[in-house]
Formats: sequence, structure tokens, C-alpha cells
Amino acid sequence: MERPVGIVAALPEEETLLAGLLVDPQEVRTAGTTVRLGTLDGRPVALARCGVGRTGAALIATLLCDRHAARALVMSGVAGGVPVDAAIGDVVVADRIVDVDYGRRTDGGLLRYRPGILPLPENPVPADPSIPADPALLAAARELLDGLALPEASLIPGEPARRPRIRFGPIATGGAFVASAGWRDAIAGETGALAVEMEGSAIAEVAGRFGVPWLVVRALSDRAGSGSHADFGAFLAATATNAATIVRALLPALDAAAPRG
Repeated sequence: MERPVGIVAALPEEETLLAGLLVDPQEVRTAGTTVRLGTLDGRPVALARCGVGRTGAALIATLLCDRHAARALVMSGVAGGVPVDAAIGDVVVADRIVDVDYGRRTDGGLLRYRPGILPLPENPVPADPSIPADPALLAAARELLDGLALPEASLIPGEPARRPRIRFGPIATGGAFVASAGWRDAIAGETGALAVEMEGSAIAEVAGRFGVPWLVVRALSDRAGSGSHADFGAFLAATATNAATIVRALLPALDAAAPRG
């Protein structure tokens, strides 16, 4: 049996978009979740919903790698936009993940470390605490997405239709839903992140432990400001579709990223 690409989604709206496209689906119930096995666009996949947050994401990522021998992992879903030019519907593919909560908290602030490194003074503060994605997989992803155009849409009443952008860059993972322009802007200044979400660092960490490549794909459902909760609810379904579209486009790169047997 060929090893599948593991696809993780946090929310039902994100999972359903891909689950409905599976050919010859089979369901395996374990650890309180359903793993959906089948083929997507002719490639074997194992799809599961992890719920919100890093704990569930780590559990599902481990399950897909250990029980189902996933050859690569990809996270599909939505996130808050961080930079000033972020627009709802845009898609970010992480070239690295920064966990904004992990490190050593001091009187002068948080000194960030890569998760898993003991954040004590005997371990120097890293110049770059992020978890990088596999360069070869990123190169293949860039090639696949070069020239790909998402459909124009007018998500916000009164605004003209626009074509969502597809960008590569850092994504920040944290333990809280960001609904603060001040905190959002601080994250932007400190990390250069293009999006902020709640599961990506767990996916990257677990994938690293199993030696499989990973990608995190996030469509922007909100601007991570004071009104982000309302925008999230209003635009979740439409923007999650953009993330699912990009994941499907990236399947050839993910499928080729590790041995098939």
C-alpha cells in the first residue's frame, strides 16, 4: 500500500471541502477522531480534523505519521492576516513557522527559542527561532504555484472583486486567537509573519520528529484586529476554499517529497 500524504484541518468547514472530493473513501476511527483514507486527485491521502490548538494538531500529526505512515504532512485552513497589506482571501504558504509563545520569559520580555530547545541561559538565544520548511519541497511548491490564479471574488460588501494573492513567508503560531491590532502589529514587527494561527508549529515539530516534510497553507479569514471574530465567522467558508484549492495544487510536490513505499 502506498504511503499517503497526511492532510490536517482544524475545523469542520476546512475538512469538509476536501473530504467530499475523496475517491473510494474509507474511515478509520481512533483516538477520538476519524481519519479519512482515499485518493484525492489521483493521489493517496489520509485526511483528519484536529480541532483548534497545538495539542490536537500534535495528536493528529502523530497519528497520521505513525499509524498511517504519512509521507508528508500539510495543514489546510484559515488564519489571521498580519502585515498591513494583508487582505481577506489571500493565501500564505509557510516557508517557516515561528512559535510566538515558546521561550524564556524575562523582565525584558520573551526570548524566543525553537520549540524543543530548553530555553535556559546555557543555551544561547537563537538568531532565528523558527522551524524552516524543507527547501526542496518549497522550491517544488513555488514552481507549482507559479502562475496559478485563484478566482476573483468580492467578499466584503461594497468592495470591488479582487484576485487573492498567493504568498510564501513566515507564519506565526500562538495559543490564542488574535483579536488585537496592537498584538498583531507586534508579531509583525518581531517575526515578519504574514499570518497568525494556532496549529502550525505542532505540525512542523511532529513532522520533524518523523523525518517527513511539511507545508502549512493558510487563507486569511480576518485581519487579526478587534473585529477579527466577526470577520472570521463571516469569511471562514469562502476563504477556507482558497486554502483547499492551494493544497490540491501542491499535492504533486507533497506526493513526491518522500519514498512511496
